[in-house]
Amino acid sequence: MQKINKLKEIKIYLENYVKSRESKNRHKVLVARARRKYNIDNNFSDLLIKNIIIDALSDNRLINRVQQDNPKLRGSDYKNKTNQILQEQKQIDLGYGFEKMERSKLKTLYEK
Repeated sequence: MQKINKLKEIKIYLENYVKSRESKNRHKVLVARARRKYNIDNNFSDLLIKNIIIDALSDNRLINRVQQDNPKLRGSDYKNKTNQILQEQKQIDLGYGFEKMERSKLKTLYEK
């Protein structure tokens, strides 16, 4: 499962870079992952990447909130997404595919 590999990668990053554990520094994890995953060169500043990520996360939370409050605005896959999140959370709770981590730490990775 690809998501489990991502969890391991993030866990290792947080273990190695203590400052990135603070929510105020969380963007550093996201910028580093984006640079590596998409092979982003130094023509794009960390600040630009950070702002793009923060805006996208914020917009996603707003979309989720509007859809939660307005069922008529939900897509046909709305319930499927909820079920997928519940299934993934259960797999995390059961510790499938990776060593068990504190539930509270894993939960923060899945919060909106």
